[in-house]
Amino acid sequence: MLKKDYSTTARYDSVWDKYKTLMCLHAIRRTGVKNHGICTAPLYLADQNVQEHSYLVTALAVILYATFEELQQYFPPNYIEIMLFHDAGETKIGDIADDGAADAVKYKDDREYEFMCDFVKDFESEIGNNVLSGFIEFQKKHTILYMVDKLEWILFTAYLTPSGDAGSLNYKESHLGLTEQDKHAIEATGGSYRTVDAMVVHFLEHTHGIEGRDIMIDLIKAVYRNIDGFVPDFVDKLY
Repeated sequence: MLKKDYSTTARYDSVWDKYKTLMCLHAIRRTGVKNHGICTAPLYLADQNVQEHSYLVTALAVILYATFEELQQYFPPNYIEIMLFHDAGETKIGDIADDGAADAVKYKDDREYEFMCDFVKDFESEIGNNVLSGFIEFQKKHTILYMVDKLEWILFTAYLTPSGDAGSLNYKESHLGLTEQDKHAIEATGGSYRTVDAMVVHFLEHTHGIEGRDIMIDLIKAVYRNIDGFVPDFVDKLY
């Protein structure tokens, strides 16, 4: 009778466990959808979940890498795996916005790091090490992948904005219930309640000094020209 190779079986089990984990992301609604009141778009579009975001942000990273040769030097090895799995830890803690309280952000980062260490432990060592080191850099919020992550949210909200309809994505009907960050964005944009404008403010104020930022901003401007026909003044003011 052949002796069962438990080590090989464990690898198969690991693949199945990882797949089940990633499937759970489908049930996690993005916090930004809840926090920023995307209320007028069809629910099937506006209710983005973390699994959808993980796919879109990875696809966006590949598109940027393939389109802008001058950006390629800023992408780490295994950037595709890093983006695919960067939010996988939210299956354990949920989607905690990184624009929240400092202690909540630290809790999120610590738990996601612990999750990623466990998630890649069965990977081939070089791949696992590259993914983990890239994820650590991503968590510092000062890399091109951090910008791509924020850019995906901008493009998502811009996609939901009908051309020329300045009020299509509103936070709330009034200032009631708005966070301090919401109020800051409304002031910075000169009174806009659009989610896409608020996300651009957040991007502009938190990405200074990151390599490749100019190209990202030019892309944001191109998106504005497509959805509105012009670039809002606040973009250049916060540049």
